[in-house]
Amino acid sequence: MESQPWQHVSWDDLIARHRELVQAEHGSVINPITGEEVDIMSQCVNLDLDMGGAHEYADTGAAYQEMLAGFSEHLPEGTTAWVALETGQYQRGLISRVNSEDEDNVTYDFQYSKPVKDNGRNLEKTFVIKDIVRRDIKTEQILVKGDPAGGKTTFAKQLLTWILRQPQCKCTWLVPVLVRTVDLARTEDCLLEEDGVGDMIDRYLAGRYSESGQYELFLRARQQGRLLVILDGFDEAGVLERRLALLISEKLVNEVFIVLTSRDMGATFEGAAFSRFRNVRVKELSEKQQRQVICGQLKSEDLVERFCMQLALNPALEQMAKNPLLLDVTLSVFESSSLDSSASLNRGRVYSLALDGMLGSIERSKALQTSGYCSASHASAGAVRSV
Repeated sequence: MESQPWQHVSWDDLIARHRELVQAEHGSVINPITGEEVDIMSQCVNLDLDMGGAHEYADTGAAYQEMLAGFSEHLPEGTTAWVALETGQYQRGLISRVNSEDEDNVTYDFQYSKPVKDNGRNLEKTFVIKDIVRRDIKTEQILVKGDPAGGKTTFAKQLLTWILRQPQCKCTWLVPVLVRTVDLARTEDCLLEEDGVGDMIDRYLAGRYSESGQYELFLRARQQGRLLVILDGFDEAGVLERRLALLISEKLVNEVFIVLTSRDMGATFEGAAFSRFRNVRVKELSEKQQRQVICGQLKSEDLVERFCMQLALNPALEQMAKNPLLLDVTLSVFESSSLDSSASLNRGRVYSLALDGMLGSIERSKALQTSGYCSASHASAGAVRSV
């Protein structure tokens, strides 16, 4: 087989190229009404996370580092982990010792307990497996839940971008890639093998990123145990939901790091398929974050105060402002409707003008397609993909 040119490119060059392409593809979000691109980190508010404790984080970076601690290259004693036994089954336990005498070859002792029979008695016996390398130790994966239009995709893009912009962070050994489940569903026929199984994530990455050289990077990272798949929107998997859950539980949890985003799906995430996932939730916007978004978009102090007064006078709008997308939509309507000081916003008006704006974006996209600039399906999807 003829070798591909990317196989001879250095790791550093592949990472640099990946960082550049990620910035171009995911470094911004689209305003669903105006169609304007907004920088994902500098102009979008950084979303807060509820990780099940009372701890407050100094900034978003500190929260990301804590969330991704289990994905670090070096793990501390006491970390919950899974290791494959001789039977091939993965056993839950903890890291009982870090063997760091040789800094370039750190290994770990893994301790676990299991019931055994001794002279007819049922006993709990402790076992220790020594000198395991990092890539053979599996840690908790991450499940990020959020309300509809609550910022999960923005969070996924921010996390991806943040990791690649941190030159001196414990997370920088990770090679992150963002995969939208809606894209998997759209290309279902191309991703499934004849028997309906197979690694659809790998097939998607190969088809999507081989030409750019990024797939070569993902292959190397997966072999080294440092590939992070940010799988956005599990609730949008559609007919692939069952197969994707099976792929995650039987293969991906043991081969890659996973950050999975989704709306709440009842008992779906309570089953065995997601037993190795830690639950995290994207919080609603605080008043401080709302103010940050409002000031960043309206600029004028007078407009800021007028808009905040509208929120204070209308409980429905005040509730909408806690949702990142709905706040963005409300601000866009406020700006585009040329309200004078005596006019007022309400939820019905916001939804009506927002719908008119999105339909207008779709019509403009179709006009561009007619002119030969882009495909109708791609353009129309871009006009509404933030909704």
